[in-house]
Amino acid sequence: MKRLGDVLSGMPISVPIGANGNGTAPAAPAPAYACAVCKDAGWVRPAVPVGHPFFGRLIECECTVARRKVREAEEKYSISNLDVFGRHTFDDFEVLPGTEHAFAIAQEFAREPQGWLFLHGGCGVGKTHLAVAVALEQRQHSNVIFAVVPDLLDHLRATFDPANGIAY
Repeated sequence: MKRLGDVLSGMPISVPIGANGNGTAPAAPAPAYACAVCKDAGWVRPAVPVGHPFFGRLIECECTVARRKVREAEEKYSISNLDVFGRHTFDDFEVLPGTEHAFAIAQEFAREPQGWLFLHGGCGVGKTHLAVAVALEQRQHSNVIFAVVPDLLDHLRATFDPANGIAY
């Protein structure tokens, strides 16, 4: 009986020739990551010394934070129904006698929102138009939820029902 080593040494060895011509397969290309920081994991581990409060902790990568902010803004915009009101902007608001002060206050609030803006008046004087214009202006700088009073009150009423599961 022959030894296995003798049998194997007598067999011809066939090495497939790779694309690089040296008998090895070509190296796989390095994967392309959308985020070079976390390599698309979404989380990073800070390089901090032992004993640091962030040692061994994972924190969200800046790409994940950015995606979350965009998603939150889109969700808030979708529940605001601003599309229903068209493009009511300050530019297309018709300033009539008696609405000059409300127009100026709404523009000021849109530039620097502080406290509350309460618009009141009769039907057709432009309250909704100004509120939508403020919301659209602020949407460029922050997340906005726009709600007409009946919808807001319905939502608030629904939160009082413990079986509903809706929180405000």
